[in-house]
Amino acid sequence: MTFGRWVTIVVLASALSSCGGNGEPSAGDIAVAYSNSAKQEYDQAVRDAGGEENVSPFVVGLLKFRYAVDKTECEKAEGDLGYLCIYDLNVTAANGENLPLIKDVRGRIYKGSDGWLVEEL
Repeated sequence: MTFGRWVTIVVLASALSSCGGNGEPSAGDIAVAYSNSAKQEYDQAVRDAGGEENVSPFVVGLLKFRYAVDKTECEKAEGDLGYLCIYDLNVTAANGENLPLIKDVRGRIYKGSDGWLVEEL
C-alpha cells in the first residue's frame, strides 16, 4: 500500500469515528452547540438593538460562558429534527465561577448553518 493511500484511509477513519458513526452528537458537540446557540442569540440581539453598543451586558456575557457536558443518551428525533438528548450540563461563567451542575437536561441537538445548535426542551 502506498503512503498516499494509507494517509487517505487514516483520514477517512478519523472523520468517521469523530462523527460517532451514526451522526449522533458527542458530549463535545453538545457543548459546542451551546456556544453556537449563544452566538446566534447574540447576533440576533445586535440586529434587534441596532448595534453592539445597545446590547445588554448579560447577553454579551453569555458569549464568554464555557460549557461542559456529560452525555447520558441521545436518540434520533422524528423527521429531520436532529437528536433528542439527555445530559448533565456544567457552565463556567466568564469570571471562572462554576455555576451549579444542571442534571438531566433534555435538549434537541441539531445541525444548523452555524454547526451544532441546541434547543432545551
